[in-house]
Amino acid sequence: MRTILKTVKCDCSKLLYPTEDGESAALREGQWVEFKRKVTPGNMRMMLGFAQSAGAQDYGLLADGLDALSALLARKIVAWNWTDLETGAALPTPSIEVLNELDFDDLLNLVNLYVETVFPSKN
Repeated sequence: MRTILKTVKCDCSKLLYPTEDGESAALREGQWVEFKRKVTPGNMRMMLGFAQSAGAQDYGLLADGLDALSALLARKIVAWNWTDLETGAALPTPSIEVLNELDFDDLLNLVNLYVETVFPSKN
């Protein structure tokens, strides 16, 4: 029997992005991303490894961590309706290549959404 994984659709309307005037703006109004909720020990090790590499002075280690993070997100994102923030064009299905071309704020927002999805707060 095939197991159906639970997925969670996250509203991205409240994601904040820095603006040129030093404020923050919600630029993804009406957009969403859907994640697989399954998390494995390997996923956790990768996330912890990335957290450690984020403060590293070894840029090779940081690059490896970013590559692993993009690979994890590409496997966990089921669907999305994100658009390019500059052109408004629909972004293709998430892949490592697509995720590696995102603005870094987008990548961090995806990581935060994924973590909140896998480990929802009790509040």
